[in-house]
Amino acid sequence: MNYASTAALDNVWIAQSLVLVTIVLSIAIYLRTKRGRPLDNSTVIAEEKHASLGWGIFLLIIPVTIIAFTASVGNPAVRWAALAPALLVAGSAVFALGGFRYRFSTRGVEIYTLGFRLRSIPASDIRDYSVGSWSAWRGYGIRGVGSSRAYVWGNRVVHIRTTDGDIYLGHDDPERVVRDMDMMKELAR
Repeated sequence: MNYASTAALDNVWIAQSLVLVTIVLSIAIYLRTKRGRPLDNSTVIAEEKHASLGWGIFLLIIPVTIIAFTASVGNPAVRWAALAPALLVAGSAVFALGGFRYRFSTRGVEIYTLGFRLRSIPASDIRDYSVGSWSAWRGYGIRGVGSSRAYVWGNRVVHIRTTDGDIYLGHDDPERVVRDMDMMKELAR
C-alpha cells in the first residue's frame, strides 16, 4: 500500500469515527429527553412486548448485503466507508428484533428496549387512550419530537394522551394493551 492510499484510509477512518460518535451521542441525547422519572416499586399488573421479526430480518439483510458487496472491492477506504452505515442498520435490526416492552403497574406505564428504560408515564398524567392506526410514512422505531413520542414496529397502536403530550405504543393486539391500561387506571385509584 502506498502513502496516498494509507492517507486516504486514515482520512476515511477519522471521518467514520466522527460520524459514529456524533450519531451515538445524538441518539443518547434523544433517548434521554422526555424520559420521566422511574416509577417507584409497585405491583406489576402486566407486561407486553412489541417487536417485529419481519423488520428485523429485512434490516439484517441490508448490512449483510453491504458487507458482501464491499468485500470484493479492492480499495480498503471503500470497505471502511461502508462499515458505519452497515453497523447503524444492524443496530436498527437489533432494536426491531428486541422490540419494545411495556410494563404496566399500579403507578403507571414504563417503556423499555433492550433493558433500557425509554419512558415512564405516571398513571396520574394519563388523560385518555384509544386504539388507533399508524402509517408507514410516519416511520417505525422510536419516533417523535417535542411533546409527541411513538414506539412502533407496525401499523396498530394505542394512542395515549397525557398532560405532557401524546404517546403511541405499537402492538399487534392493541385491545389487550387497552385492557392493561384499564386495569392499571382502576388499580391506581
